[in-house]
Parts: sequence; structure tokens; C-alpha cells
Amino acid sequence: MIPHNPMSIEQNRERYSACLREVYDVEAIQYSGAKRPGEMPEHIFDFNDGTRLIVSRERFPDGKVWLHVSASFRPESKRWWQCKNARTDKDILRLFAWCVLLHAKISGSNAPLEFAGQSKVKHVPHWFGSDPQAG
Repeated sequence: MIPHNPMSIEQNRERYSACLREVYDVEAIQYSGAKRPGEMPEHIFDFNDGTRLIVSRERFPDGKVWLHVSASFRPESKRWWQCKNARTDKDILRLFAWCVLLHAKISGSNAPLEFAGQSKVKHVPHWFGSDPQAG
């Protein structure tokens, strides 16, 4: 796991284009153990409030490429406590909206992201959006 390295929104914005350069094959990651975007620093965006976004372009079995965004929170951070203490769906949705807003700020795009769900074990939220490189 890559250590938490918090940066400002501006610093993360300057790094953002690097996360779009490569397209990852979802099946290769799932079945052959290919490296995941979350294992490479150019896809990891850490913030001072403890939020970590992982952003990548991924190709699915149907050949379509999607933008994939996931979020997690550094233990004991402000956002981690918000997540841990969330009591209602509204609390969780507010936190998820924050993650989507952070992505918009670093990407410079207000293109919609569709919530895809949370992973079963770590409860990591995932969103997908249109490939920003598609013409």
C-alpha cells in the first residue's frame, strides 16, 4: 500500500492528467493479477482531510472504457470519523458527495459520476463516468 501523502487541491489538480494516460483492462486485473491503479502513485490523490481518491480509466469486457473513481479515508482522519459516526443514509450521502466534489475540483470537470456501490469487505465507494479521453 502506498503511504498517505496529502496534497492540496491545487497540487492534486496539477498531477491529474497523469492518471488518464493509461487504460487498465479490468479482466487482466481480476484474473491475471495485473497491477491495479491503486498500486501506482499517479492514480492516488490524497487530501489533508484524510480522503484518498483513486482515479483511472478502465476497459471492460465489452470494450468500453470508463472513468473509475473510488474513495477511502485514512484511519483517524476527519473524514474517517465522519464515515465511522454516520448514522443515516443522509450522512453517508453527504460524505460521498464530498468525494465527487473533490474529484470535480481536481479534474476540472463537472461531468457526472454514477455511484456503482461499495465493495463488500472494505466498503469502499466506487463511481463510474464517461471516458474523458473519448472523442
